[in-house]
Amino acid sequence: MPAEPISLRILFPAGHDWEEDIRAGFAASRHKIVFADFTQDNISRYDLVVPLSIADLGCLNELRPVISANPIPIPTMECVALCNDKLLFNRTLVASGFGRSVPRFGAGQNFPYVLKKRTDAWGQNSHIVSSPEDEMKLAAKLSSPDYFCQECVFGTTEYTTHIACRGGRIVRDRTIKLLFEKEAFIKGPEPDLGRSVCECPCLDLFEQILASIGFEGLCCFNYKIAEGLPLIFEVNPRFGASLAPMFAEFIGYVTPRRAG
Repeated sequence: MPAEPISLRILFPAGHDWEEDIRAGFAASRHKIVFADFTQDNISRYDLVVPLSIADLGCLNELRPVISANPIPIPTMECVALCNDKLLFNRTLVASGFGRSVPRFGAGQNFPYVLKKRTDAWGQNSHIVSSPEDEMKLAAKLSSPDYFCQECVFGTTEYTTHIACRGGRIVRDRTIKLLFEKEAFIKGPEPDLGRSVCECPCLDLFEQILASIGFEGLCCFNYKIAEGLPLIFEVNPRFGASLAPMFAEFIGYVTPRRAG
């Protein structure tokens, strides 16, 4: 007879905006999910603990002895900080031999180009700079060390690949293809026209990149594909929003630790 499906006891952090989407995704699941504070006692009661934000990752890094057996590893704060600083991450990719997958960055970009804040979320502080008039309006940010310029990659399709990495290998992935009206846009402030799940042709490259920085855990790559190559905008070192409604299926590979 086939083995019984594994049922996991899963702990998510309390008070997060994605709770409704996560609950909806688990509605027909065999798993038991709870949203509660990340305390040592709570963590010990569950098979899998899933951080949703950078703050959650910081909390769990302070509880390393308790969380060390988590089936999905918790990335170190050094890795989180590297990925969270978009300019530093770009420089690191170039220095590690992955420059072909990094849109050109630095001063002297042709119009239109993108002005980005080094640490940001949802593209809230990103701007498409299309003219000298735009540069005048954004002069303070253009001269700030907290911002940098990057070439604008054209195309109405952008991809998000959600990844679980363990032991230097990608053990689970899910790619979402998003369609936009314009060729040049900032994902986040500009809504997509539709999205669908697709295969990712870049997993070998993404695995090499994650191995090069020693990253393990959940993350998501945001990128476009030009002439067959991914041009990576960022790697979010955390749970990605578009994974929330499909996370129940995503964790199919997980083996419970059965602690507590």
